Amino acid sequence: MTTLSEFLLAPNYTVAIARCVPHVVLELLVLGERRGRDSMLKVEDRYLHHKKICVALGKLVNFHPDAIR
Repeated sequence: MTTLSEFLLAPNYTVAIARCVPHVVLELLVLGERRGRDSMLKVEDRYLHHKKICVALGKLVNFHPDAIR
């Protein structure tokens, strides 16, 4: 699940994953978001991770309106 959540945050794969496994997309998004809270990440990496979450959310809203909650 962790690897899949990382792919979900890759802009080229977000939509494909949402279509293939729609029943776990929100869980994958939460897993990916939690990784960004890791205190071991550098500030620059947290910023990049935040940008990836925002891009993924923008793409997932069309498939899962609950993603913005």
